[in-house]
Amino acid sequence: MSITGNNEGNDFALTLDKTTGYITDYIYAGKKLMNEGPTPNYYRARIDDDMYETDDPNLINTKDKFNVTDIKINKGKNLIQVEVIGALTGNLSPNIISYQIYGNGEVIVTNTVTPLTTIAGSVKRIGMKLNIPSEFENYTYYGRGPWENYNDRNTGALVDVYQTTVDKIDGENKYLKPQENGNRTDVRWAALTNTEGLGLLIASNDVMNSSVSRYEDEDLGSYRHLYQVPKSKHIVFNVDEIQRGVGGAACGPAPLDQYTIKKGQTYSQTFRMIPVKASNSDTLMVQSNKNVLSSLPIKSILINGKEIDGFDVNKDTYEIKLLKGSYDQLPIIDVVATDEKVIVEKYEQPEQLPVTITIKATSSYGIAKTYTITIKEVDNMYVSDMPWKIDEGGYFANTRDMSNTNPISLYVNGVVTNFDKGVGTHAPSRIGIDIDGKGYTNFKATIGINSNQPATAPSDVIFGIIADGKEIYNSGSIKAAQSVDIDVNVTGKKEIILYTDTNGPDFNDHATWADARFTIENPIVIVDKTKLQTLYDECLKLNEADYTKASWDNFKTAMNEAKVILDKADATQKEVDNALTELETAVNNLVTAKPVETDKTALKIALDLANTITDEDLANVVPVVVNEFKQARDKANAVYHDANASQDKVDAAFDRLASIMQKLEFFKGDKKALKAFIDKVSGLEAAKYIEATWTPFNDALTAAASVYEDENAMQEEVNNAYNELVTAFLKLRLIPDKSLLEDLINQANELNSANYTKATFDGLTKALNEAKAVFNNPNATQVEVDNAKDVLTKAIANLQTVNKGDTTVSVKTGDSANMPGVFGLISLLGVIAFFKKKR
Repeated sequence: MSITGNNEGNDFALTLDKTTGYITDYIYAGKKLMNEGPTPNYYRARIDDDMYETDDPNLINTKDKFNVTDIKINKGKNLIQVEVIGALTGNLSPNIISYQIYGNGEVIVTNTVTPLTTIAGSVKRIGMKLNIPSEFENYTYYGRGPWENYNDRNTGALVDVYQTTVDKIDGENKYLKPQENGNRTDVRWAALTNTEGLGLLIASNDVMNSSVSRYEDEDLGSYRHLYQVPKSKHIVFNVDEIQRGVGGAACGPAPLDQYTIKKGQTYSQTFRMIPVKASNSDTLMVQSNKNVLSSLPIKSILINGKEIDGFDVNKDTYEIKLLKGSYDQLPIIDVVATDEKVIVEKYEQPEQLPVTITIKATSSYGIAKTYTITIKEVDNMYVSDMPWKIDEGGYFANTRDMSNTNPISLYVNGVVTNFDKGVGTHAPSRIGIDIDGKGYTNFKATIGINSNQPATAPSDVIFGIIADGKEIYNSGSIKAAQSVDIDVNVTGKKEIILYTDTNGPDFNDHATWADARFTIENPIVIVDKTKLQTLYDECLKLNEADYTKASWDNFKTAMNEAKVILDKADATQKEVDNALTELETAVNNLVTAKPVETDKTALKIALDLANTITDEDLANVVPVVVNEFKQARDKANAVYHDANASQDKVDAAFDRLASIMQKLEFFKGDKKALKAFIDKVSGLEAAKYIEATWTPFNDALTAAASVYEDENAMQEEVNNAYNELVTAFLKLRLIPDKSLLEDLINQANELNSANYTKATFDGLTKALNEAKAVFNNPNATQVEVDNAKDVLTKAIANLQTVNKGDTTVSVKTGDSANMPGVFGLISLLGVIAFFKKKR
């Protein structure tokens, strides 16, 4: 398959061989940048520390061991997507290579492989190899350097941009015995260019390993002396996802577990191949700075809000195990799309276990991905099937379902017993497991020295368990040919660490956790009501009028029973299933009632009129009437077009519509005058007015404001509120000035009745009492105060004195001796009044 394109005036062409699945003859700007590749490369020439290691022959010349079983081609927007599906010869490890080939000549390559446990020995490398023409000898990379380094030997190599040549690297690493050499770790990008600056840039999605050489790995591993190794006519450009660490097995232990490649684990590597015409590091840095995964449709898949353990966008198959009794609801699956343009096809949520969910998504570039997720329930959650947060081995790496390269096997009661599941370690070791929120209650295992060590071996190991930082189990000394069954409570714990320690010299301490598993002693019983709830909700939409009375009565009985079971917290699965069966039967037995003829004439007449009324016609109608009219009209239209509507429904729809149409003359009131008067009187102060007049005024003002705010107020309500407010305002009375009256009352109180005739003093007393009543009345008006003052003044003026010693009834008026006192009082009041007015 040939693909061509153009980038800024530079033509490119490449050929993809459908037989091998590899790209050949990658040409850009008239130059062949790559002869072949990238091809799978899982072989590493043996180093000195690999002297005790076995090499699987099916990994040598890996590119020739990749058997293509299927090729899928999809043409998207500005790109062609090719997916090559295959497996490795011999060990049958599944391998998928995918290409996204863009119109500018760039190619995104993803290589996904799962090295199976059928592979002999350890896997030393997971990567890809490019066959580059010899002229592209200038090597520039952004990673650790300047010398060779490996994942367990790189702290002295600093991250920077380095420029060198292929021949310099080959010259720096002339080991006495030919072997793997020249690797660089933590590489972000690497480029090979010729003297003109033309070449190929590899930019990784994540940090990678990279190396260049004129020697093939297989040739380095086949000769005793370097001079014997033939030089290639091309350059070998390695880009690796991971390499096994160097270790020290020539005279010590193998690489630590974190620096090894795990068989049975899926590895995925993604990088972008970019044709370049400038070899300066700044340009290369800019060209490498692209999101390699941006064209893929999804970022993540979540189960109950958490990303699937070990999720990788390029890994398309997942198996999720749930411990029976550890969950109280079925898992919920969510997809996190790369952007809003991604199309995710509808997928069903689990309704029962086991279940297989297929998720299909397509990006805006036209790249389609399919993910298959299988979820099943298990009786035991084996440690060897779980992800490990901590994985620290001793002399050899911690191994799942194996003890190094041996089966899981212990002496149990003196008899060698094999186990299918377990974890093999060499003390000292640590394995950390996250069980937060899992609901596990117990950890169980049979622990001891693996039986590949003879009963006479000097093995001596301590097994221990730490939960959330506190030791909860310690075995004490366990020696060869010994084993112990353990059952440890881990209820409520979050992190478990299984550790082994040497108990004395490190001799053959092959410590095995056989059948290591988590369990739940009192499992939660899951009762699935999903189907019953779904059917019940659907049945709520059914209409009684559509069915015969007898069948509907049976149906209602089944519905009521279903509701009881749905509401019953401790309902059993059997009760739920029975209720579901009964309801399904009742639904199936519903008998449709014969259609009832209805007369919709009146409803149609009303609708013909109602449907001509526009929003403009309703502009001045109060909103509450408008809303009810529209709802009634919509309902009437629905009933009119419902062939199964009963006469009662038709009549009800007509009555509702007719009733509200009669109110369409309820126009909104003009509130301008009301608002103006409210604004005018709102600033009055209560303290200045008589309470009896202020209270009704304030009530009227509050009522008027409420009418003004009421969007549904009609003109009559507005007018009434205005009139009542004006009336209350006009009745307002200021609090009167009682000072003159008060002074007059004080003067009158000082008069002595003995000095005046009874008749005139009685007149004074009456006037005084009336004046006091007015003075003490908080609601007295100014007129009432003034009247009381005038009456009291007159009563004082009318007082007649009596002569001393005169006991006759007759009273001598005009006694000149006492007149000055009375006239003086009247004169004093006049002066006070004068000053009051003046003030």
